[in-house]
Amino acid sequence: MTDPLAQQNTDPEPDIVLAVLQRIRVHLPATPPELLASIEADIKAQYGGQRVRIPKRRKHLNPAERAHVYTQGLTAATDQQIQAETGVSRATIYRIMKTGPSRLS
Repeated sequence: MTDPLAQQNTDPEPDIVLAVLQRIRVHLPATPPELLASIEADIKAQYGGQRVRIPKRRKHLNPAERAHVYTQGLTAATDQQIQAETGVSRATIYRIMKTGPSRLS
C-alpha cells in the first residue's frame, strides 16, 4: 500500500488536505504518521465533498497599506516599482490613486 502523503498529486483538482499535511511533514518531521492520518480523517469527515475556494491574497488592504500605496503613487516611482514594493496590481494602484488612501473597500 502506498503512502498517500508521499504521492505527488497532479490531478486538476488536487487534494488540498494532503498538500497541507505534506508540508507539515516537511516542516515538522517528528510529527507521528498516526497523528497526520487522524487529522486527515477528521478534516475529510467534516468537509469531505465540499468545494472550497482559497483566495491567493486577502480581500482588502488595511488603511496603512492603502496609505503607503497612495504615498508611493505620488512619488516618481513607476507602476512596476510600486507593484514590486507593495504587492498590489496596477489596477489597484490606479484605484487607490483615484479614490484616495482613506476609502474603505
